[in-house]
Amino acid sequence: MIQREWREVTRSEPCPACGKPDWCAWTAEGWLKCERETQAPAGMRRVSVKDSGAVFCPTDADEHPHHQNGRARIARKAEPKPNRLYPDPQAAVSAMQRWPSLRGCELAGQWPYHDAEGELVGLVVRFNEPGGGKTIRPISRVAEGWVTRQIPLPRPLYGLPQLLAAAPGVPIVVCEGEKSADARAGVRLGGDNLGPGLRRGGRNRLDPGSGTRGAGPRGPRHRGREVRGGCRAARPRGWSGACTDSETCGPVGRDAEGW
Repeated sequence: MIQREWREVTRSEPCPACGKPDWCAWTAEGWLKCERETQAPAGMRRVSVKDSGAVFCPTDADEHPHHQNGRARIARKAEPKPNRLYPDPQAAVSAMQRWPSLRGCELAGQWPYHDAEGELVGLVVRFNEPGGGKTIRPISRVAEGWVTRQIPLPRPLYGLPQLLAAAPGVPIVVCEGEKSADARAGVRLGGDNLGPGLRRGGRNRLDPGSGTRGAGPRGPRHRGREVRGGCRAARPRGWSGACTDSETCGPVGRDAEGW
């Protein structure tokens, strides 16, 4: 068996499958191990599936290298293991808590995703690791039930029903993750009540909607600074400033309740 050396993805070189800058890994030969996505990115094919992630290789790569004696193996197409079906999302969450890869982890939160009709189509589940890190796992609805994999593309925005119900002209704040989006919900900005912020991700990047005022980070170097300046001018009630990423900066001048 060939031993491959994996190196983690970075913000400058994020995972091409899920668009995230962490948890996933590359090899020098171009193989990719994604912890969140099972759909192969452009120029790659799926080799195997495990939990909610998969391993991919370049389309022209040899999945079955030669034996040491020089004889080639018979190439067989890798058959992905079907995801187990669950009757409801909470049954899937309970199953996740028994996964060996999540042993010792604590369930920290669940964030629901709904379609335009308000139907629940998926969950994002967070587990806190014993060492202080975090693991994020998705759950999605399929025709037969629920599975532990990403919501199929195109995925809905977080808080989509509330966004669709918002009055024209209400500002939209783009946030880094569901937790930050929830923290922004209900904040008064220039006299307007903000609904849940939009989740900013590799496959969820967006432009401000028609008839709305949008504010959000363009990239890591602009995150917080750009939006913080825009929010400072609006002066949220009781705050002297705000930003869209709780890990970058908090309310300026004083602590907000529950921050």
